Amino acid sequence: MKPWIPVAIAVFAANAFFFEWRTSLDADNPGPEAFQPVPAGLTAPTVTLLTGDGRERTLADWRGQTAIVTLWATWCEVCREEMPELDRIALELAEDNIAVLPVSLDRHPRALDLVRGYYDRHGLANLPVLHDRDAALSGKVTPTATPTTLIIDRNGKVIASATGRVRWMDPKVKALLADLGHARSSEDARALITR
Repeated sequence: MKPWIPVAIAVFAANAFFFEWRTSLDADNPGPEAFQPVPAGLTAPTVTLLTGDGRERTLADWRGQTAIVTLWATWCEVCREEMPELDRIALELAEDNIAVLPVSLDRHPRALDLVRGYYDRHGLANLPVLHDRDAALSGKVTPTATPTTLIIDRNGKVIASATGRVRWMDPKVKALLADLGHARSSEDARALITR
């Protein structure tokens, strides 16, 4: 065995533990207050994501809708808790101009198969399969924990972020998201986050 392999495994395990621990710190702050405003004028990253059927998409493809972009992974326990709620919220808020976009950060040669299998096992039917194949999105966002969520308004501006668990089915969270889906300008959307 190559001498660096045990070190790589240890580093991976430590990172996974840190992400799970760091995410649990936010468990007491899961409602609308979990969304923190980001600096004004920040545009959504221009990156290519791989879909479940092997096509390429960019975040700009959802311009005109408010996008809830959640960076997650199949190995992340907190992410797995959130995914059924994200699936439900995607269905419930579709008419409010909301697109829920979970982006898998899995680093596995067959990552798309992992994600599709996870969706099938858990009956997730309202979410697109998206994969950050080249770490393009995570490289620009640099999440400190999984899940990390970005709220991107209809004009392609990132207006808020959340780190860790969000209670997506909380009535206040749902109301905030519905309001964001109807916000016409970035200023209006930012005002909803900071109210």
